[in-house]
Amino acid sequence: MNAGGEGPGSKLRVENCGVRVATLISQFVTASNSSLTELCLQDTQIVSKECSVLANDHRLANLRTLDLSCNPDIGLGGLKSLVNPRSSKLANLEVLELYYCGIKGQVAGVTNKLQLTKLTSLNLSHNPLGSQLAGAILREEFGLVSPSLETLSLVNCDLQAEFEPLISNFKFMPNIYELDISENTVAFIESMGDVLREATLQLNNL
Repeated sequence: MNAGGEGPGSKLRVENCGVRVATLISQFVTASNSSLTELCLQDTQIVSKECSVLANDHRLANLRTLDLSCNPDIGLGGLKSLVNPRSSKLANLEVLELYYCGIKGQVAGVTNKLQLTKLTSLNLSHNPLGSQLAGAILREEFGLVSPSLETLSLVNCDLQAEFEPLISNFKFMPNIYELDISENTVAFIESMGDVLREATLQLNNL
């Protein structure tokens, strides 16, 4: 565990151990007497239900960076909890890392999600999204993307040649300048490359 920072905000980093989210946050916030602005819980055996506990905690209202990577039991349900408009307190997030979190499945009827309008960096790499799910969760109404998004990582997300559900969403991300779609199918990367060049998007990674 690594905790640091004094004053209005603090950082908490916990890796490679089992942890109960509510207890951990309660103990840390009480001890530091400050609100958390950065929280890293990589490889801590977090499951979908605990994402709801985390997102609903009012003490995380000032959180700017959240890293839940390498917790494969989070899944699509956990992601939905993070953007639940009725309970989530994470509207101020600027960086969201969800690398290898087991996010897969289908999304239907996605409306009225918490809008992460301050999010500038989103990492969904190494989740078996597929083109359809990627297209669904990267739509504006899901809540993850907005004009503020600058960096998007979709490495090894099982993206196929049917890129239309995904490419149509770039109109919601006019300021994106870094897109990493490596380790997907060659057909997808080639198709996306052609479309993005035509759209004159400035990319650092293709």
